Amino acid sequence: MKIGIDSYCYHRQFGDPYPGLQEPAAKRMDVWGFLNRARRLGVAGVSLETCYLPPIDRPFLDRLRSWLDAAGMERVWAWGHPAGLKSGTDHEAARDLVRHLGHAQAIGAK
Repeated sequence: MKIGIDSYCYHRQFGDPYPGLQEPAAKRMDVWGFLNRARRLGVAGVSLETCYLPPIDRPFLDRLRSWLDAAGMERVWAWGHPAGLKSGTDHEAARDLVRHLGHAQAIGAK
């Protein structure tokens, strides 16, 4: 068994508290803070929720892959859409999902 951690575990630190149930965390976190925390915790891998990533471009993907490779971490690219695919009727969300398949491949997600 390998232990990993999902960035959603830190949704409050990413500025995404449950409305009416939680307050935003006092200290914010970005993807690099999350990755450093995961490394300190000694987990084998991370699941990266795309909603908590900065704008995704080639330099970001290259930097992210390099960081994960250097840390020896396995990785999951966790795409989601606020309303899902609406049973396959939301074609823009489906196109977004397909775009993210390339991003997952670029960081070495398997």
